[in-house]
Amino acid sequence: MNLVFGKDTTIEQLLFHVDLIREREDLVFIKYDGLRVNDFITVVISYPNDLSKQQIKFEGNDLRKLLSQAVIKYYEENNL
Repeated sequence: MNLVFGKDTTIEQLLFHVDLIREREDLVFIKYDGLRVNDFITVVISYPNDLSKQQIKFEGNDLRKLLSQAVIKYYEENNL
């Protein structure tokens, strides 16, 4: 699947894909760090059932962009 998300992609559309990742028994974390001024949002996707895989991690200030990047990378790495 070749995913493309644009500026009009909603958080709800991205959360649809996050739920698909969850259904595959992988984990998605979204963290807002109150101590940081820049790059205060972190999105991580990890593989609890396959510790040999590297987690996917993006940091920034735009949740929609970070989720888009993480979901696209997840799909690419898992040949979905």
